[in-house]
Amino acid sequence: MANPIKSVIIQKKLAGVLHDLNVRTDGENVIMPGAKTLIQYFSDYLTGTQVNSAISTAISNLINGAPNAFDTLKEIADWIEEHEDLYLALVAAIDGKVDKVTGYGLSKNDLTDTLLTKLNGIEAGANNYTHPANHAPSIITQDSTNRFVTDAQIAAWNAAAGGMSALDLADATTDGLMSKEDWTKLDGIEAGANNYTHPANHAPSIITQDTNNRFVTDAEKVAWNAAGRILSGTTAPLDLTDKDLFFEILP
Repeated sequence: MANPIKSVIIQKKLAGVLHDLNVRTDGENVIMPGAKTLIQYFSDYLTGTQVNSAISTAISNLINGAPNAFDTLKEIADWIEEHEDLYLALVAAIDGKVDKVTGYGLSKNDLTDTLLTKLNGIEAGANNYTHPANHAPSIITQDSTNRFVTDAQIAAWNAAAGGMSALDLADATTDGLMSKEDWTKLDGIEAGANNYTHPANHAPSIITQDTNNRFVTDAEKVAWNAAGRILSGTTAPLDLTDKDLFFEILP
């Protein structure tokens, strides 16, 4: 005997088509290869009435004539009508199912929106890597300004400096990693100082002029000299020329 639940699922897919099966599957509506109706296809062997009769008999047997319960559309429909509450509950469950999408499969694990957002934020091939607190020296790429030395090399260089360590600093009275004379010389030089020698001459453009300090040209001087002088005093100067104008101040 067929499973009732399985039969109800079949009814969900076939509900509403019983009438269509009855009225649409006569010989005029069944299309065969070559776009011929079933009646046209068998016209050489059976009459239209005979074809329609054979189809009607087959449908009647499918709907009413099967011996086992729930093996026909009629029996399924009758069962659903008698168990409407179960049918409605099953329909609701089917409506809430997850649709099968090509390329996707279902799993027992739920993927929430929060987890999906987290997953989308992870790069392909990512791993749970923790950077170590320390590295071996071999991981470092050395260059001309970043080079490892050994303890033995450091010891040799210290010995070459007269056995002085980095703490043996010089001052004005004591030799250290430099002589006290060099320390004194260095101490007397300002930060940023350079070996600058001031030139003996400057171009006029270096001078900032003002109302009391103004450059004139040779041509201006010649013109002014040619115009003569305006002088005044109690005694005329000895170098007066014809171009000069002298005002005598009487006592």
